[in-house]
Amino acid sequence: MSTYADLEISAQGGRPVELYTFELPAGTWRLTSSPVDVAFDGITYTAIPISRGTATQNGLGKVRELVITIPVNHAIASALRVNGIPPRYALVTVARIHIGATGSAQKWRGYIDSASTSGPLCRVNVLNQVD
Repeated sequence: MSTYADLEISAQGGRPVELYTFELPAGTWRLTSSPVDVAFDGITYTAIPISRGTATQNGLGKVRELVITIPVNHAIASALRVNGIPPRYALVTVARIHIGATGSAQKWRGYIDSASTSGPLCRVNVLNQVD
């Protein structure tokens, strides 16, 4: 079995997917960008149309932000829209794995700052917890 590091530098051998963990007061959701559900470290991540942009930096406080997009009809989107503001201490972790490999890399960990909807999508803004 290959390691994460081996497949990350491989020109053709890697099969990367991202794993998203949303920890909100209403519950914890584990999602993946893979077209099928993924089991990793004994935890199943549910496949949904989820994506993320690249990290951007807010000029005011030099805070890094990541935008994650999920379907507006997902339970997370509903939980984030309660009273029009996201709950306090809503934590998101994004990790990257390669299917069939051991190990992973944490790409992002932070708190949800805001969420907005546009048509069928919900955009979730996540501020970096630790730089």
